[in-house]
Amino acid sequence: MPGKSIERRGTAFLDTILAFTKAQFAPDQVRLFVLPFNQRAIHLYEKMGFKQVGSYMQESTLYGKREFIEMTYHQQEKPA
Repeated sequence: MPGKSIERRGTAFLDTILAFTKAQFAPDQVRLFVLPFNQRAIHLYEKMGFKQVGSYMQESTLYGKREFIEMTYHQQEKPA
């Protein structure tokens, strides 16, 4: 099943990024922003322990006005 393979790679990739971030910088939290239409990414982030904490609008000449979802991950938390 191609979808499962891609999902496992996304999980492994994000897990590696979080491990590197923790080892190199030891932040209390990691914050990211994602467009609402990117449901696959949002699902992955939530599965890895990120929580939606807000949103904001950004306006650019190229894309116009767009909403971004803010998500945070606290390093000491690990999903169940």
